[in-house]
Amino acid sequence: MRRYAEAAGRASLAAWRSVEQTFDAAFGSAGNPLRQLGALGFLSAWLLAASGIYLYAFLDTSAAGAYRSIDQLSQQQPWLGGMLRSLHRYAADAFVIVMAAHVAREWLHGHYRGFRRFSWLTGVPLVALALVSAVGGFWIHWDRLGQYSAIASTEWLDALPLLAAPLARNFLSIDAVSDRLFSLLVFVHIGVPLLLLFGLWFHIQRLTRAAAWPTHSRRVGLLATLALLAVVQPVTSHAPADLTSVPQTLRFDWFLLGIHPLADATCLPTFWFGCGICAGACPSSTPFRSAAALVTGIDMPQATIGALRERLRHSLAASNGGRPIVVFGCDRGARVEALAEPDVAAFSLLCTAQLPPSFVDYALRDGAAAVLVSACREGGCEFRLGERWTDERLRGVREPYLRADVPRERVALAWAGVGDEATLRRALQRLRRAVGSLQHA
Repeated sequence: MRRYAEAAGRASLAAWRSVEQTFDAAFGSAGNPLRQLGALGFLSAWLLAASGIYLYAFLDTSAAGAYRSIDQLSQQQPWLGGMLRSLHRYAADAFVIVMAAHVAREWLHGHYRGFRRFSWLTGVPLVALALVSAVGGFWIHWDRLGQYSAIASTEWLDALPLLAAPLARNFLSIDAVSDRLFSLLVFVHIGVPLLLLFGLWFHIQRLTRAAAWPTHSRRVGLLATLALLAVVQPVTSHAPADLTSVPQTLRFDWFLLGIHPLADATCLPTFWFGCGICAGACPSSTPFRSAAALVTGIDMPQATIGALRERLRHSLAASNGGRPIVVFGCDRGARVEALAEPDVAAFSLLCTAQLPPSFVDYALRDGAAAVLVSACREGGCEFRLGERWTDERLRGVREPYLRADVPRERVALAWAGVGDEATLRRALQRLRRAVGSLQHA
């Protein structure tokens, strides 16, 4: 395997050198843009800073005024404000393109080793800052594209089991997008690029005579290309953001927002190697919503909350007036399918923490005699905190809470990891006896 990897690396380097030699023939070795990728990135960054300062001077940082202020700038100053707005976007595209090519070139040439190791280790993390800077710029415009990016980004971050409350809830309604939130978004879009510029300065500190400025011909070439794009294809606004509907047709910037369709294509858990814990925390995941199709703000495409509600409804309806015990378990823990009995309806989730606590209440109201929730052993969750957060939600110490009026004597939590089917069965038997005693009391 290592020989194949080395052979592939040598072939890739040979192909890159062939392309560089072709550009040498076209531009001359000294003027070859592929040998000035880092310098072109610096120039793009300075263009972003200069145009961004001008645009910020006209930006209304309120949630209601941001879209209007940017749109009016393009209309009232088409040959200055509009031009700079387009230049700002295309300079960001250029920065991302040359950054990706620069990272690829340095890797192929082995510049992550030896005395260049410092520059490699300080340069690669800047990719994340560049991504945050790029995506954040669309948010503060707050048109339909910004709306899509904001919701997609927060759902992506919510797939990580790190936050107490899902970020996507900030975009569930128009009232949730406050001026304070918008001021924070503006601060992020300004602060992160400043960190990026500092990081770029730090990145070249150990390089002797670092080329942080491209040759004259390449400067003129880049500026002329960006200006031509700004004139031929000026950047215009989508319709204003509307959180009551889902954007349908978008003029997408694949260089800056390509991460969103990638996450959509693979689904959020695949992208983060996640679990659905965020779906269980989403306030719109309650099964009590009257909508025929339960569509939530955060969901797992391969195991949706809406599908879980339908399965639960069907199981309870099929009990023919009986009152089964509903068991919710985890794909990575004890197999709840092993509990299959006439009076048991078992459901296995990606992680038990994917279960919104309101489903426990919903099952009891819809005819279940009791609900048993099976979580992995304490500290044994495949996704770190799933079993802990499930316990805290059921005990009412972590949002979303299980309602206080839910009869706790009809709800039980079992700690049962892989191979603990016997433990899970004993927990079911205890709950069945407890429910029986309640019925005869």
